[in-house]
Amino acid sequence: NFTPYEKQQIRINLDKKHRAGKEVTLIQGFDMNLTQLESMAKQLKSKCGIGGGVTDDGMILLQGDQRKKLPDVLSKMGFKKIRVIQ
Repeated sequence: NFTPYEKQQIRINLDKKHRAGKEVTLIQGFDMNLTQLESMAKQLKSKCGIGGGVTDDGMILLQGDQRKKLPDVLSKMGFKKIRVIQ
């Protein structure tokens, strides 16, 4: 059984380490299985028009800096507790 979207605490932050100088946006805090996570990643990628994927430890990774766009997109999907880490 998974936590409802509005109770999940989502954290969004930017990462440049070990990525050949490229920026990626990491989104973590999802309470869902791998299939649901991959489906969520697919939705976010299409809404932002960019590439990305799911990491082994359950984070969604999106190319580039998506910190301005994502809170809006996620809140429209029903997430309430979204924290952007600067």
